[in-house]
Amino acid sequence: MNTVVSEFTALQQDVSLAPGEISLRSKTGASPAFLEELIHELRQPLGVIETLAYYIELTTTDEEIAPRIQHIQNMLAKINSILESANFDHP
Repeated sequence: MNTVVSEFTALQQDVSLAPGEISLRSKTGASPAFLEELIHELRQPLGVIETLAYYIELTTTDEEIAPRIQHIQNMLAKINSILESANFDHP
């Protein structure tokens, strides 16, 4: 667990925010092509999660689940927005 947290913290330090843009830099020397491929590969599981959340939203009648599904959908939209606006710094 500590390894995951510290790797996540390192990734957060690699993300610099500017108004309207996100810049991803790799301290490991990964090429922009690698990072673009990574983003592409992340989209598949995110799409599956989005589809499942939508299916649950359509098929459930439990009122307690609706806000949770909405939260998942909001987070998916945020992730997709980050991936869409990713700007790779070239060293």
